[in-house]
Amino acid sequence: FIRRELWELDLRDFAAKKLLELHLAQSVQYDPQGKRLLLLSSPAEFDNLGLKAPAGTIANDYEGERYLWDPATGKAECLTRDFTPSVDQAAWNNTDGTLVLRAIEGDYRRLFTLDPASKRAKALDGGADYVTEWSLARRAARVVVSSTGPWTPGRLGALDLATGKRVEFAHA
Repeated sequence: FIRRELWELDLRDFAAKKLLELHLAQSVQYDPQGKRLLLLSSPAEFDNLGLKAPAGTIANDYEGERYLWDPATGKAECLTRDFTPSVDQAAWNNTDGTLVLRAIEGDYRRLFTLDPASKRAKALDGGADYVTEWSLARRAARVVVSSTGPWTPGRLGALDLATGKRVEFAHA
């Protein structure tokens, strides 16, 4: 019931090129090399590439999966097919090429790192059960995180992605 088109616009001459049609894509960004696109969409995208359910099962189109799509080859790979939480946001860590994900798992909304090559994820210490906001540094392996929880007042801190060390800035 929803179809979206992805277009690329060359800002030098404003030439537009249609790249592909998508089902429920919500966000798109280039990888750090500017060659492939990271897309957030449903498990049903790319002919059910992200679906991890028995044949004949209809996908939950609101579950977030991350795909890497190569415009040169037209090939896509689902990075989060075997990752149980539903991804709602992602950003590239430019220092090591990994992804930082915010994902929903039950009543929790947490941060993870994901290695695109191995597709292995690791949970990060967001400070509390529910990460509300986060911002990844462009030139350092650090993320600022605002979080809260039922028994935890609002917190603001920074996390060093290389060491896992967290520095607390403030409590609400």
